[in-house]
Amino acid sequence: QLPNRVRGQFVFDPKISLYLSPNQQGSEHIRGDKLALELTGEPVLPANVLDFYLANRELIPEELKKNDSGRTMEIFFWTTYQDSIGSLYVRFLCFYDAWWDRRGWQSSYRSLGQDWRSSDPAALLASV
Repeated sequence: QLPNRVRGQFVFDPKISLYLSPNQQGSEHIRGDKLALELTGEPVLPANVLDFYLANRELIPEELKKNDSGRTMEIFFWTTYQDSIGSLYVRFLCFYDAWWDRRGWQSSYRSLGQDWRSSDPAALLASV
């Protein structure tokens, strides 16, 4: 897990900040394992915040649906999971406008071996 991941009890403020690596700007991309190294030291929000949002969808801020260029975002909550063969994954929250029968807020995951693009920010605890 990332060492600065938010832990313990805190007053939940639905205002989160979104982090993009310089390597995610424009058409650039970065592998998830390299992004994890960049996020070391950042106050990344863990997956239990994602679970809270899924249980309380009315509290999810509208600005999390799309980025400035109108693309749907996949917002990553950096709790790392490992499967039975050792691959590492991170879960994300995403709003699907029309994707078969999955319209609305959904959660899925991505392998750290895959690329993160400009529509794949990390969720950070907003500074006060």
